[in-house]
Amino acid sequence: SSSSYHWNLPKNPRLTVINGSILDEQKLKEVFHKKPDYVFHLAAHFANQNSIDHPEDDLMVNGLGLLRVLEYSRLTDVKRFVFAGSGCSVYGSHAEIPFKEDTVSLKLDTPYQIHKLLGELYCNHYHEIYGLETSIGRFFNVFGPGEVPGPYRNVIPNFMWKAMHNQPLTITGTGDETRDFAYVDDIVDGVLRLGVIEAAAGEAMNLASGTETSVKDLAALINEITGNSAETVFGPKRDWDKSNRRLA
Repeated sequence: SSSSYHWNLPKNPRLTVINGSILDEQKLKEVFHKKPDYVFHLAAHFANQNSIDHPEDDLMVNGLGLLRVLEYSRLTDVKRFVFAGSGCSVYGSHAEIPFKEDTVSLKLDTPYQIHKLLGELYCNHYHEIYGLETSIGRFFNVFGPGEVPGPYRNVIPNFMWKAMHNQPLTITGTGDETRDFAYVDDIVDGVLRLGVIEAAAGEAMNLASGTETSVKDLAALINEITGNSAETVFGPKRDWDKSNRRLA
């Protein structure tokens, strides 16, 4: 499962694309028959609201799917397994700002958050018990080229699409809520480093910008960039969205 698209992949003869689910044992055997040296696990059932609407699907992909990929990685002697964790998930709604890697929470608000923490626990288990080198990158609000709008997508592509079509931007909450938006190139750089730096084995690290931006300021900036003259409107906050500030 993934939230990306074929058109967003580079045209490179060294790139082999195998379509399938990480729940499909035959597909996993096909992939791991090639004996990969490194696994970068970014497959996921994505988004908090999606997990609220489809909690069992979220558990199957983000729990069982991850477990199967870890097991095949162990059996084929993968050198390093890098897991795309979520800094927007594992710290809960009341952690001190800025978020520190050693302060995860057990009081989480969505199945997605719960299963992202579960993924970290499985990675730690395989590292400690089986000796599989695992590294965890806790992504914050990633944005950049290739991201598309949609009901389960992130705020920046949704705001951009509406602004480019001269539609009002809808903020759920007061707009004073803050997020740590991280550019995709910086995330890729961090993920690759997690795959090769020796000291990263067995560790979890925040991958973020270190800059706190309010949703209200984000909306104003996007309207300015696109020349959108439609007003910004405010709606009720989602029941599960209890985090007013995020910053790493």
